[in-house]
Amino acid sequence: MKRRINLDEFKLKKEINEKKKILNKNSIKFYNEIRKYLKDNNIYSFRDWEINKKKLPERFPKAPDQYFTSRGLWKGWNTFTGKRPKGKRDAFLSYEDARKYALSLKINTARQWLSKKDFPTNIPLRPDIHYRKTGDWVSWGNFLGVRDEIASSKIVYASYLEAKKFAHNLKFKYKSDWNKNKYRFPVNIPKIPNTFYKKRGEWENWGKFLNISIMGRTPSSFPNPSMKSYAEVSKYARENNLKNVVDWEVNKKNLPSGIPKDPKQYFTRLNQWYGWPKFFNTSYINKRIEVPFLSYKDTKEFAKKLRFNFRDEWVKNVKNLPSNIPSSPDIYYSKTNEWEGWKIFLNSDE
Repeated sequence: MKRRINLDEFKLKKEINEKKKILNKNSIKFYNEIRKYLKDNNIYSFRDWEINKKKLPERFPKAPDQYFTSRGLWKGWNTFTGKRPKGKRDAFLSYEDARKYALSLKINTARQWLSKKDFPTNIPLRPDIHYRKTGDWVSWGNFLGVRDEIASSKIVYASYLEAKKFAHNLKFKYKSDWNKNKYRFPVNIPKIPNTFYKKRGEWENWGKFLNISIMGRTPSSFPNPSMKSYAEVSKYARENNLKNVVDWEVNKKNLPSGIPKDPKQYFTRLNQWYGWPKFFNTSYINKRIEVPFLSYKDTKEFAKKLRFNFRDEWVKNVKNLPSNIPSSPDIYYSKTNEWEGWKIFLNSDE
C-alpha cells in the first residue's frame, strides 16, 4: 500500500531540493572563482598551493580537495589548478644561486633536503637530477656546504629486502632500465645496488633483484649451485696452463664437474663476463686467437642436424653457432674449393 505524502511534507522536500540546487550552483561558482584566482596568481600545482597557502584569501578552504569532494565537484589537483602555460613556467635558478639558497637553510644532509617540500618554484626538488643534466652538479656536500661524508653519512639506506621489493614494484625488464632511472629513486635506495649490497654479503644477482628472467631462464636458476664461481673457474684455467680459447676447446671434454664447458656463455648470463684475456689473465695479443673451424664434411653434418631449409634461417641463427663453425660457410669453404651450394650444404629439398 502506497504511503500518502501530505502537502506540508511535499512542500518541505521541494524547499530542500531548491536549497540544494542553489547550494550546488554557489559551490560551482566558488570552485570556478578559486580556479580563476589560481590562474591569475600563477598557481599551477599542489606544490604552488602549499607554498602560497598563507597568502590565499581567508575564505578559501585550506583543503580544497576535501571541501569540493564533499560537494561532488573535485576531479583532482591537475583539473583544479590547470596546467602551467609553457611561457609561464618558472625557470630554475642557476646552480650557484640555488646553492646560495640551500646554504641559507643550513641543511646538513640530502635526507633533510628531500624531506622538505615548501621550496620556491624556481628551486628544483631534486637538484642532483636537474643540475646533473646541466653539467653543474658537484655533490650534495658541495651543494649544502658541508663535507660529502656528512651529507651522505646520515642517509639510512634501505635493507636489501626493502630495496628488492622496491625494485620489483618498478617492473623493469632490463638492468639498463635501472641505470637509466636510478637518479630518480628515493635517496635511501643505492644507485649501484650490486656493489652496495655485495659489501654487506647480501647481493644475489640482477635477475632476482629486478624479478626478471635472464637469457630465457628464471632468476631462481642463477647462479647454478653446482657450478663454481667466476674466480674459481678462472683460477682453474691458470693452474692448468690454459692460456687461450684454443687450449680451452681442446681440453673442455676433460673438465671436472663444476666447470662450465662454455664459460663465456655461462658467465655472460650472470653479468660476470669481462672477456677472454681477463678470464685467462692474459693481455690482448695483436694477432687474434681463433678456434680452428671444423672440416667441410663435419660442418655439413652439423648443418644437417639443424634441419634448415633456407640460407636465411642460417643467417638468423648465426649468433648461436659454436665457435668452431664458420658464420659464412659459403665464403670460408669456397677458399678450400669444397663449397657445393646452400641446397646441398643444408641437405634441403627446396
